[in-house]
Amino acid sequence: MDGRVIIQNPWPITSCTASIIENQNPISNFSFRDISKNFLNDFSFGCITKPIKPSTHNYTLPQSDNTKLLPQQNTMKLFIDRIHRLPRIWSNRELARFAHLFHGDVVNVSAWKDIDKEGRRYRDYFINAGSYTITNYKAEARGFQGEEGEIFLDLEADLPSELHLRFDVVFNHTTLEHIYRVDKAFANLCRMSKDIVILVVPFLQPYHGNYGDYWRFTPLVIKRLFEENGFYLVYQSFNNHRMSSVYIFSIATRWPDRWKDYFDWEFTYIEPKARGPEPYIGARAIPNWPHRIYAGLLSKGKRWLQRV
Repeated sequence: MDGRVIIQNPWPITSCTASIIENQNPISNFSFRDISKNFLNDFSFGCITKPIKPSTHNYTLPQSDNTKLLPQQNTMKLFIDRIHRLPRIWSNRELARFAHLFHGDVVNVSAWKDIDKEGRRYRDYFINAGSYTITNYKAEARGFQGEEGEIFLDLEADLPSELHLRFDVVFNHTTLEHIYRVDKAFANLCRMSKDIVILVVPFLQPYHGNYGDYWRFTPLVIKRLFEENGFYLVYQSFNNHRMSSVYIFSIATRWPDRWKDYFDWEFTYIEPKARGPEPYIGARAIPNWPHRIYAGLLSKGKRWLQRV
């Protein structure tokens, strides 16, 4: 065993390293064949950074759980919802890689029904949690479940004193873009945690929801917001699907030394598979093919004229 979290995955995974891509001619190797081949084959669940370092917490999900965490083979994968479902599935894969590492009291903030939209609940991911709690905005809001222990929490208001440092792990999935006072909400998530915050936010996604949609986030702003609240990123990744919404998955901690043996990661916003002068997050989601084709033809024409 090399210390990786092993999850059998029927979908191919793309590796995303933290190294800087060498400057290359974005047009020189471009072809129409690349367009069709990459589009038809593109269902990777990258971008995965470096593997987890070896530790005493090596764990392989039981076979019975592996299959439940993953969708059935989809023969119509070309027609999957690339705005909502594809990045959601990717973020679920990321959470499944790491959730078993965390113990103690876990809370899913603004959890709605706590569903992962693949037939499971997020509480099932945190198999080593001592307790699992959910919060929602208010009883009459969409998220109300009526379950015992559900907490009603307004992230834009002052955090109740009993929730300060109440949980070991705070998990929040695609909520912050719907909260106008995002600085206050982000700070409250951090105040609730004794150690870990796991956050999923959109970098690129169409306006959605009839209850407000205010923000999109970059890797750098997430890093800065965590640092302003006394947290340090130990892991961050983003999906790199073509013509798809892009989510950012982040894990931050108050105590980075405590987790240095678990994560081998460096901050980056580089997309290794992207072509062009700006190979950054989102570059594959907006491929800009017409301009690239035109620029490629123009470049080749100029080189031909220089030779003659």
